[in-house]
Amino acid sequence: MPKRAGFLTKPRLDKLRRDAAADPDFSAYVADAQQPGLYVRARRGRVGFVFDFRPIAGGHRRRLPLDWYGAITLEQARAIAQRHRAKVAEGRDPQEERRREAREGVTVAQAVAAYLEDLRKRAEGAAKRGKRSGYAEAKRRLERNVVPRLGGRRLKSITVADVRALHRAMEETPVEANRTLQALSAVYGFADLEGMIPAGHNPCRHVERNEETGERRAL
Repeated sequence: MPKRAGFLTKPRLDKLRRDAAADPDFSAYVADAQQPGLYVRARRGRVGFVFDFRPIAGGHRRRLPLDWYGAITLEQARAIAQRHRAKVAEGRDPQEERRREAREGVTVAQAVAAYLEDLRKRAEGAAKRGKRSGYAEAKRRLERNVVPRLGGRRLKSITVADVRALHRAMEETPVEANRTLQALSAVYGFADLEGMIPAGHNPCRHVERNEETGERRAL
């Protein structure tokens, strides 16, 4: 994408948006002469603000999308880019920080969905830890017992007390409560591997299971 430089103004941004809307092949990457690191990218009928930087630690230049022109103003984009420049000067990586915030902001419902999708693929591929019966049972328990109660909460914010309350709420079906706890613990294990939560965070480990009586048969 060709780079240009100049003092960005609202009329110039409006023209870039018109040009991008009129020509499907139009493409421009324009630097703002007033705010170092701030660029606008025009293509496919839209104009978006980008923070372009090189980490102090070295490596390739990185492009961090900020927002679309129209959703934020030029002045707002300049203010955001200025804050990101300050982070870079401190040795921080605003792109990696955003990724980490996105991962750690995952809700229980989102983590359950991602875990079940991974388990489904394992089942379809006949993976060792992905039997179809196991997928169906995990899906039923998580979607019926966990998501309605905790689905909207951030995964990393769930405490031992929250999980204990969920477990106790199912006291009339102690075995089902244990299996639900096991399924939720598996979600946390998956989330840990995917970097969705701080390493080792699993509140299910500290909840005492119900005593199970009677004969147990292997499936």
